Amino acid sequence: YTESSLYILNSILFAVSALILAAFLSDLFRKSKYRNAIVITGIILYILQPELLQGMGIVYWAQSLFQVTLIAQIYAYYRWKEYSSKKTFIVFVILGIANPYIEWTGYVANFGFALSELILRWRDDRFKAIVRAEETMLLGVVSFILFCLHYCSTVEPAVFFEALKARFLARNFT
Repeated sequence: YTESSLYILNSILFAVSALILAAFLSDLFRKSKYRNAIVITGIILYILQPELLQGMGIVYWAQSLFQVTLIAQIYAYYRWKEYSSKKTFIVFVILGIANPYIEWTGYVANFGFALSELILRWRDDRFKAIVRAEETMLLGVVSFILFCLHYCSTVEPAVFFEALKARFLARNFT
């Protein structure tokens, strides 16, 4: 693999994420007479972000792929809620499991979706709001179990959990 192939891969991922964002904005503002201007402005602001310009260049890290899948998960959640679409619900569930596996901020995203379930449903049905929030958080639990099983299949569990603990403590307030 070469630097140019890495650049091409990241350019493709960047373009795909921008296209998904454009579709999302277009859908979100479908009734607005300013829809096209909003979509164009949103995409220009998105592609000119310094972090994305650097992070989607000649570098590879989990955020390169996560940039695509997170926008897709947000869009799937919106379509599931807006249109009661079973297909996008399935996409949301798959990405809810995959995203934390790809990048740790996927857990944060799932927490945000769970919080959204509580906020959106609380007035109508508190029990259902809590159940939906728990189900959404369960996606992260499933992802973490898969992550652990994957790594424990290649390294000894004690070594894995010690490394996991060390990384957790290194990135937190201890």
